[in-house]
Amino acid sequence: MPLQLLDPTLDVVFKLLLLREPSLLRDMVESVLNLPAPINELEVLNPQIPEDAPGDKSIVLDVRVRLADGRQIDLEMQSAAPRGTRARFLYYWARSFVDSIARGDDYTSLRPCILILWLKVELLQSAHFHSVFHLTEDQCGEVFAQEIEFHVLELPKLHLADSGQQAKLQRWARFFRAKTVLELEKLAHEDTAMSTAKRTLEDLSMDPQARQLARDREMSFVAH
Repeated sequence: MPLQLLDPTLDVVFKLLLLREPSLLRDMVESVLNLPAPINELEVLNPQIPEDAPGDKSIVLDVRVRLADGRQIDLEMQSAAPRGTRARFLYYWARSFVDSIARGDDYTSLRPCILILWLKVELLQSAHFHSVFHLTEDQCGEVFAQEIEFHVLELPKLHLADSGQQAKLQRWARFFRAKTVLELEKLAHEDTAMSTAKRTLEDLSMDPQARQLARDREMSFVAH
């Protein structure tokens, strides 16, 4: 019987995938932010899966990391966008931003906090697969503060992406949208990161604990 692969767009599988193989986490961040150089140092700030998370859909299973320069990045995968989704994203950004400074520290010690939001459904009106948001002045577009930055990646809009730009990022989107093993094998032959992603997803799919977490998480959404 062929191996039944876990769904990488399920938030708990998304988090397990990036935690199990740190090179995938680095590759994703580099791809989304289009960084000019590889990330040499990255610290995961929330490596645990909360004990109640599998059965409680209200718990957000994000991946928060800190880079060597102090920037914090919060990565999240969402299968739905119910009412209040945008406000919740903003709340989680604010929480991470506040957590980056200790009481009594100078405000100049605050570092940028970047949200990377993968969505299995459409949320925005824009005709872009990858939308980037900053806090800007309405008339002239002046950036008020570099500390806030949102990246929204809507998987249903992948066909709107510019095929000549950010090929690595688009491969990640194709990985999440893949419906067959053949699609994953094609990706694996195109890029070493995709080969690692495919192998890691297969390893997770053979892990009884990971399968149980995924099953319980799926049931929590069905039950509500």
